[in-house]
Amino acid sequence: MWPGPGSATKRLAAVLAAAFCLGAAGLATAQSQDAPPGGAIQLAQAEPAEITFWESVRDSANPEELRAYLEAYPDGHFTSLARLRLKALSDAEKILPQPDPTPPLAESDPGADPRRLAGFAFEHGLTLLEEEGAAAALPFLQMAVARDPEQALYLETLADAFLALRSDGALVLAIEAYQAALELEPSRRDALEGLRVAALLDDRPLIALDATEGLLMHGGELDLNYLPAVTALWILVDEPDRGLERLAEALPESADPASVRLAMAALHQYRGDKAEVTRLAEQVLAETGPESGHAAVARSLLQQEAAQ
Repeated sequence: MWPGPGSATKRLAAVLAAAFCLGAAGLATAQSQDAPPGGAIQLAQAEPAEITFWESVRDSANPEELRAYLEAYPDGHFTSLARLRLKALSDAEKILPQPDPTPPLAESDPGADPRRLAGFAFEHGLTLLEEEGAAAALPFLQMAVARDPEQALYLETLADAFLALRSDGALVLAIEAYQAALELEPSRRDALEGLRVAALLDDRPLIALDATEGLLMHGGELDLNYLPAVTALWILVDEPDRGLERLAEALPESADPASVRLAMAALHQYRGDKAEVTRLAEQVLAETGPESGHAAVARSLLQQEAAQ
């Protein structure tokens, strides 16, 4: 249903790879040429997010949570402490007696479940997104998606963060992430709206049209709020017949048939079908009061046709 090369998994891999090339750190904390040795993140820009993460894991007995910190901040201010803590936990495991037989890792160490770590990273990223903005949240949202790529909510939130940045490269990544989320859950309204906005900002009207059609017919009911936008897109991409087919299907169930007929008249006008424009406009006049907004639009259409 959604445009784009390959499967959702391939597109997800592309999202993460491209984002890494853009540099989550570059989006979040651009390093200056005179950065301190070892590539340390600039204190003024990155320390609050890093400190928050470190404070949440520094006393953990779960090695995976410390590794998650090192993965997010390989050159962070607390990497030495994190590695020392990991070594201490490893040494303790060697000294402590092990039960026999050893249960599977998933049972003996719930923290090893990548979904749990994904949830941990997502919640932290969501907090940063609300409190510090998209740039600070991106590394954690990317980590959540990488560890649990089947969560549409993670993908949608990652896309929201890319969309908030508004740069050309980030818009491409937002579109890819929204599409991957919609492949998992096609009815996600917020993902459809985000995809529509990102596609319009990135000048990709066909993708915007698909998303707007999804919003127009969301939940099996016609949402007339999207009718003007989708009509304009059908004309923009030179697909009036596609629009007429969609509206003809929706017309019998519409709570506002006059609005649907006026949209159809606009599409027929674009096609140059004067007879259909006249028929639909006169039908709207017959169905609505003479002082209604619908009637005013119908009269305008008739006047335009008469002047040609």
